[in-house]
Amino acid sequence: MWVCEHAKRFNETPVITFDQPLWFKANQIIKSEPEDNNLSKIVVRLGGLHTEMCFLGTIGYIMSDSGLREVLSEIYVEKAASHMMSGKAKARAVRCHGLVHMAIQSLIVSKVFDFDMKQDQAEDEQIIED
Repeated sequence: MWVCEHAKRFNETPVITFDQPLWFKANQIIKSEPEDNNLSKIVVRLGGLHTEMCFLGTIGYIMSDSGLREVLSEIYVEKAASHMMSGKAKARAVRCHGLVHMAIQSLIVSKVFDFDMKQDQAEDEQIIED
């Protein structure tokens, strides 16, 4: 009510950001209010951390049968890969998605420009040995 009063005073739409559990409850309260009530005009937003976690969890859900979990398991242990796929291990997931993206991008570029990455790596190793 306090936020609604201040928003009305400045002729603005009230916007409030919550963490996920409070966001869910606030959404339920606002949707249960009648249209003519000031509470029904509040816009509730999910906090940035939970928005990013939901986004990463969505990627994990969509890509669950693509082999992404197995790739992540090569970098981290299986339990950590499960947490990354669900969006719970946010920092690890962001890092691993970046690594996977770069690996796929490198493979695509090598195919487009007909570049043999294995031969180039072998030449680099030979230079290092010499």
